[in-house]
Amino acid sequence: DGQLASAQILAREIVRSRNAVLKLRVAKSNISSIMMTLSSQETMSRLVSGMKGASTILAQMNQLMHIEQLRDTVRDMSKEMAKADLISEVVDEGFESIFTEEDGEQDVQSVLDEILAVPNQQARTEKPSGQLLSEQRAAELEEPDSKAAAEATDEPEVEIDLSQMQARFAALRASAT
Repeated sequence: DGQLASAQILAREIVRSRNAVLKLRVAKSNISSIMMTLSSQETMSRLVSGMKGASTILAQMNQLMHIEQLRDTVRDMSKEMAKADLISEVVDEGFESIFTEEDGEQDVQSVLDEILAVPNQQARTEKPSGQLLSEQRAAELEEPDSKAAAEATDEPEVEIDLSQMQARFAALRASAT
């Protein structure tokens, strides 16, 4: 019997100590939760004080910055950039016209060659009365080199006075230089 009574006492003590351990674990969890809450509140407090400092700095910076002057400066910069774009376009067009004038010089020379070739062909194909021969008869009279030149251009022949052509050529040369 003595052992049974001491075993019961021992069993009660084990149950009490297990309950005590369980209560200590719950208390530990509550304390950890309280520590996290305090840590969160401390962080929020730091964040609020930091935001106060930042808002003070932003307010001072806003006072230092003159919004009206900045707006005027930005407006002036956009006007100057628009002017620069226009100047760039004009310069580009100027360069294009220079290059096209060089190409135009070649075109002027080829047109001049065509103009000078027309009176020579007309002089050979005219009847004594000054009327043009039929196209078929004119083709027969042409030389082989002038036939190739006439076939290369499918333009109708135009009677132009040689002095008029020379005047036009002189005007073209004067405008090109």
